Amino acid sequence: MAIVRSQQYVFEYANPRYLELFPDRELLGHSVLEIIPEAAEQGFIGLLDQVYLTGTSYYGKEVLLHIHRRDTGKTEEVYLDFTYQAFRENVQIVGISCFAFDVTELVRTRKKLETLTELLPPTAS
Repeated sequence: MAIVRSQQYVFEYANPRYLELFPDRELLGHSVLEIIPEAAEQGFIGLLDQVYLTGTSYYGKEVLLHIHRRDTGKTEEVYLDFTYQAFRENVQIVGISCFAFDVTELVRTRKKLETLTELLPPTAS
């Protein structure tokens, strides 16, 4: 879980599990755009804007995020189930709560199973 404040989406809070998604970055006190620029390139800032401006939550299922690992220089594919929900104080939207779950292994395992299933000979009815 993470909380970003203002329409600049500055990380105010991130729990240990959320921080594990970005182990090579210091999130707190930095904006999403500044610290995770690849998220903007992949449309995540647009989703945050949509939630911030409308107050309507956004639910993403098995959404692919390409994360550039600064420590290795490699790009990693991460699949996320996530919710962006408007964070309010005195009924005014002041930020976004993000609940994200890394489902990468689930997606990879399912894709492998689908590939193996396609390789099986058809069964007689």
